[in-house]
Amino acid sequence: QEYAPPVQYAPVAPTQAYQQQAYYQLIPQRNNLGLPVISLPTPGNYRLGRTPSANVQLVVPSPHVSSEHLWITINPDNSVVVEDVGSTNGTRINGIGLPPRQLQALHVGQTLQLGHDEVAYTLQRG
Repeated sequence: QEYAPPVQYAPVAPTQAYQQQAYYQLIPQRNNLGLPVISLPTPGNYRLGRTPSANVQLVVPSPHVSSEHLWITINPDNSVVVEDVGSTNGTRINGIGLPPRQLQALHVGQTLQLGHDEVAYTLQRG
C-alpha cells in the first residue's frame, strides 16, 4: 500500500527559479558530508530521502537516511510539519525522537536530525 501525505497537496519539486525565494530552507549544521541546502519554495508536501526516485524529491546523500525518510509539509498558513514515514534510523527535532507516522511541528531555528547526528539541518525562513 502506497503511503499518502498528511494533507492533500500535489507534490512540488523545487526548481532553480525558487532557490533564492524559498519560503523556508533547511541549512546543514555541519557540512563535513557535503550536505546540500534544501529549499522549500512553496506550500505543499516534500518527500525527503537518500535516493532519487519518483517518490523522493529532496535527496540527502547519507547512508543513515532512508530511501524515503520523511515528509515535510508547508501548510497554507506557513506552519511547517514533519512526519517520519517509518525510517530505519529515525528522525529527531532538537534531539527528541519522533514517533513514526505522527505529525510534528517544526519551527524556525529548530534542528531536524535524520538518522545519526551528523545529518542535521536547521529550519530557516527563506
